[in-house]
Amino acid sequence: MNKKSKRILFECDYFTITKREALVSIIIICVLVGISMLISSTISNKVDEHNSKINRTQVCETKEMFQHLYNTNAGDVISNADVVCTKPVSIDKIKGKYSYIVYKKEEYTRHTRLVPIRSGKTTTYITEVYYTWDTVDYKTWESSDININDIPCKTKKIKIFFNAKYLSKKDYNGKSKYQSGNEIYLTSSTRVSYKVGGLKSAGVVYCNLRNDSINDISYYINSNNPQREKELLLYNPTAYIVATWITAIVLICIIVFIFVYFDNSWLYSRKELSENEHLDY
Repeated sequence: MNKKSKRILFECDYFTITKREALVSIIIICVLVGISMLISSTISNKVDEHNSKINRTQVCETKEMFQHLYNTNAGDVISNADVVCTKPVSIDKIKGKYSYIVYKKEEYTRHTRLVPIRSGKTTTYITEVYYTWDTVDYKTWESSDININDIPCKTKKIKIFFNAKYLSKKDYNGKSKYQSGNEIYLTSSTRVSYKVGGLKSAGVVYCNLRNDSINDISYYINSNNPQREKELLLYNPTAYIVATWITAIVLICIIVFIFVYFDNSWLYSRKELSENEHLDY
């Protein structure tokens, strides 16, 4: 057996694997497995930390219990919640008061663009005219004052508490021609829409009660079962670990394959390469 055949460990029609490539591949695998173990351990710790926090969270089902937890600065709470907007917003153009108002005005606008026409090797351009509804005005008005289970609270997340709806033509105080879908047409080329939030809702809120205030509202969901919502917040540690290792193994295989697929002549000295140039299998 000649010198060249001795350094080849595996060979096929597309690539070869030399002994040194195999050795370096083993080193790469060991390093990547070590990194994967570190990542897996970090993810496991994060999952445990999250689940520990959720397990310490108290479940509350009544206003009276919520009031007690509020008075005692109980910390994280998942609770049934009756929510009321206490300072609603309103504008002259529409009837009623709401927790928030989103106004959009659009105009049917003429546009032009150059369209290339190819004929053989010659390209000419023609001007094409088209129309689109373009937003020309957009405004929002939002309240920040609500009561959660009769306790005042300020929030910047007003939209999560109240279901939205679009107002109809009968709720519009100005002149209009007709309504189509969510849009109120002022003219054939101008339309407006008003998306508004209600003033009352009931659901489950996840928040923190401390310093005699309601803080860190993480989410609010249309539900009446806080215990179930708490259970849904828990992570499955096994699923996270399995997913991490599956991803790691796939990435390791891809990296090693790419490494052995390409030429790695740099693993050998010039002398070793030149000695093998004249050897046959």
